[in-house]
Amino acid sequence: MNLGFIASPQKGMFEYLTILMSSIIAIVSLLVTHFNNKRNLKFLEEKDKHETEQKRIIDEMEISKDKRYQQRAYNRLSSGLLKLYNSYIKHRCLYAGNQRLDVVEINDTFIEDIAAFKTVYNKEVDIIPEYAISLFELVDTLNRFVLLKDILEKEQDLVQNNGHKKLKAKRAVMDSLSALLDKEFVDILDQISDKADISEPYKRYLKDNSPESYVANSLKIQQEMIKRMEDSFRKQTNSDVG
Repeated sequence: MNLGFIASPQKGMFEYLTILMSSIIAIVSLLVTHFNNKRNLKFLEEKDKHETEQKRIIDEMEISKDKRYQQRAYNRLSSGLLKLYNSYIKHRCLYAGNQRLDVVEINDTFIEDIAAFKTVYNKEVDIIPEYAISLFELVDTLNRFVLLKDILEKEQDLVQNNGHKKLKAKRAVMDSLSALLDKEFVDILDQISDKADISEPYKRYLKDNSPESYVANSLKIQQEMIKRMEDSFRKQTNSDVG
């Protein structure tokens, strides 16, 4: 009996099964690899989408935060400018008259208000660089005013003379810069008030505000105070007589 002939078909079958199993394993391996690759790709896409969304949210939060900081800077500078502008108008009106110097100096707070505004300016100007030049020009003019005032106060001739001459000298300092300050105040207030949280009626009030209107309003208040004082004296006098 030829045993090799019998073993040959078995050997061929074994080889066939081996090849078949190898092929199946290879196919399954490819399918598993493809599935894993697809799953990993989906994971990476989802991760990228999530990171993109997170970045968008963070960017929006940063933009929103920057806008809040800018709005706060506009409001603070606008408030500081309004206070300084009103102080400037009062200063001009006080030195325009012929009041006694000691009375004028008690009521005048312009130098102190300049220092207060410069503190706000130094803190907020970097947040709104688009107005940095206009604000710098205003602050530079104000610094010139303070410098002239300091030089003036050190002049021995004025220190040794009466208050009337000092008043004239201080008025001359203001007159030398008032044209510049008038324009710079109006320009920068117009620019920043458009960005700040200021109502339209108040914006119109700002445009109408002037040294002349301040004098008229101050005179009206003063007349009302005098009238009330006279009424009070009259009532007290009548009460004493009665």
